Amino acid sequence: MKRQRYDGSNARFFKQRDAVIGKNIGETVDPQNFLKRGGGVKHTVAPVPHEKVITKAPLDMHGGAAGVFGNNIYGDGRNDGGLGGGAGDGTYVDEDGNVQRIGGDGSNGGDGTGDQNGNDDYPGKGTYISGQKNFVASNIVEVSNMVPKRNIDQPEYATHRKDFGKNPVYLDRVKGELEQEKEFVRSIEERKAQRQRDIYSQYVFQLNEQERVSLLNKLKQKFKEKSTAYNKMPLSKDTMQGAKRRTELEKHVSDLEEAIKKLDKEAIFVYKDDPVNGQWTKNAAMEAARNYASK
Repeated sequence: MKRQRYDGSNARFFKQRDAVIGKNIGETVDPQNFLKRGGGVKHTVAPVPHEKVITKAPLDMHGGAAGVFGNNIYGDGRNDGGLGGGAGDGTYVDEDGNVQRIGGDGSNGGDGTGDQNGNDDYPGKGTYISGQKNFVASNIVEVSNMVPKRNIDQPEYATHRKDFGKNPVYLDRVKGELEQEKEFVRSIEERKAQRQRDIYSQYVFQLNEQERVSLLNKLKQKFKEKSTAYNKMPLSKDTMQGAKRRTELEKHVSDLEEAIKKLDKEAIFVYKDDPVNGQWTKNAAMEAARNYASK
């Protein structure tokens, strides 16, 4: 079919056979035979007749309200409510809401007090019922029958609680636990300090006051003896042996002066100067002396 003019008769003229959905129908179906819009037969359904049903007795604006029999439309003024209705005026309301007049000769009825014939404008002695609602009386009845709402969902005031202004139980418990922990830490620190003091007591200790005074007196006595011996040495005869003796006496006097100067204080701290613990014991003694002086 290449290079042929398409006449519109074949739907697959320019396409393959598997390119169009459905089988080739050819000229078996003419599109012009299909129905067009508005070209068919119209069928109408007749409306279903319905009659208006009045389920509530109509209210006569001039005469008495109709009773259960609903015959107020003829102006007889009947009212089965127990009170005398007004005289009928011979009017009624039809289905379309229009007021129709038939004529009235009704009289008051109900409690037997009505004695006027209906003359379309003079009501009887019965109770006159108006067509308007008395909102004041309705509101009074509605308010008097109202039930107050229950306040069960209203939350309790915080100031009305029994535990208001008191510490919660869990807070006291937590405070007690914290105090126990602090006491435990203090006990551990105290034990460590006591152990440190026990170790210090073996290497660092304060010299007893009585012992200090006794030792100071002995050093002073020794210093006096050495000084006297040094002063008695002759100065004219300076032999080798005498020079050596003089040098020894000078050294002893100098050492005694230094010792007396150290012992002539309020507190004396002694530490062991050994090769292993010499450094830290000296520092510990200095720290103890500073603490004593700061008191």
